[in-house]
Amino acid sequence: MKFTENASSRLKHNSATFAAILCVATTGLLASEYPEMKRLVPVPADQPIPIFDFVRPPQFGAVHLNHTGTTVGAIVPGNADARSLVTYNLSTQLLDGVSAPQGDQEISSFEWLDGDRLAYLDTFGKGESVGVLFLSSAGKLAEAETVGIQGAAGVVQLLGNTPEDRSQFLVNLKGFNFRYDHPELINAKAHGSLITRYPDLKTDHGFNIVFWPNKVNLLEYGITQEDGILALHHLEGENWVKSPIDVDQVDVFDSGDNPGEIVGLGARDGNSPRPLEYIDVATGQAKEILLQDKGYDFHGTIYRDPVSHNIVGAAYDRAAPHIVWFTQGYRDLQKVLDGLFPNQVVRIVDMDDAGKVVLISSWSD
Repeated sequence: MKFTENASSRLKHNSATFAAILCVATTGLLASEYPEMKRLVPVPADQPIPIFDFVRPPQFGAVHLNHTGTTVGAIVPGNADARSLVTYNLSTQLLDGVSAPQGDQEISSFEWLDGDRLAYLDTFGKGESVGVLFLSSAGKLAEAETVGIQGAAGVVQLLGNTPEDRSQFLVNLKGFNFRYDHPELINAKAHGSLITRYPDLKTDHGFNIVFWPNKVNLLEYGITQEDGILALHHLEGENWVKSPIDVDQVDVFDSGDNPGEIVGLGARDGNSPRPLEYIDVATGQAKEILLQDKGYDFHGTIYRDPVSHNIVGAAYDRAAPHIVWFTQGYRDLQKVLDGLFPNQVVRIVDMDDAGKVVLISSWSD
């Protein structure tokens, strides 16, 4: 991975422009009787921090760059404290948004499908997803088409799409009228038509807790609960195979870089902080330690390279925010970013599929 001086200059310009315009958009979407809701800058450093600043909703969250690196999307506060969605095109500097639906609905999450389209969820106050809505063209959120993936009351989880074909989208249907979740691969271009229905992960008298995909967003792992006992399962072909990993002792973070491999915090030994390590799902044996801090258990964010999809870094908190990169290219990039924003904490939020456009955040105390 190579990062040029010109790329760094564009990064500084684009991130500053996006932050400024997105804050303006957020101000327009905020509808509150409290003036403090509309203040977008911290109070001066010599003044006490108002209590409201500790409980105010984020100005924007779930910020994602589209796969081609041209448009940024984010969830923002909307009317009546419901969340809304905005997009901002970095080239045209055009901002678009869709307000939360009426009543107790809000836009709870979204995922980019490709360079132009995204899918977002309307969610009721009780956590029930109305369905997935596909955006036909970036910047035209009002023209989104509703796709009824979940007919009955329940929750739709967006789990991402595959790098080979962005129109193939992985979803998980958590219905209240059936016992087990229904992970499915759907075709976003064909109005949410079914491509693959994955095998049910069943237990004798239990239920599913969570599903998640491998590094290229194909379903591979699931956790069940039965008689109060959690169990990890690995999808092999058409069969779910139970893993010997004790998920009450091992905290699972994500899938690993290879099939049949997860990344998790190993069990406590009573002497040292727990290692973040690759673990073989079939045997339950640790394969390689990815990170082990001298004083802290890892609790943070794992970074993947957008080209190889392998894990390349990890950010977590020690006495202060801390980040570790496992490749020299990303160490060099972090050095450039730290130089653009001295005396601040700088983190990569997202990257395009080619690894050439970087979306960052920076902050201080």
